[in-house]
Amino acid sequence: SRYSPSQPIEISIPTAQELQGKIYIGGAVSNPGFYSLQADDTIDALIQAAGGTT
Repeated sequence: SRYSPSQPIEISIPTAQELQGKIYIGGAVSNPGFYSLQADDTIDALIQAAGGTT
């Protein structure tokens, strides 16, 4: 499916002490959850890691 403004994609960063090197991707993605973040990751790559948009 294509991105819909009525279903925003959420990307938040937990405190470094809680989950160092990980971010949470939620909202209009197929598999919301915590994902490892690498220095060269793009937003598009992170959304794809979360299963793409719903």
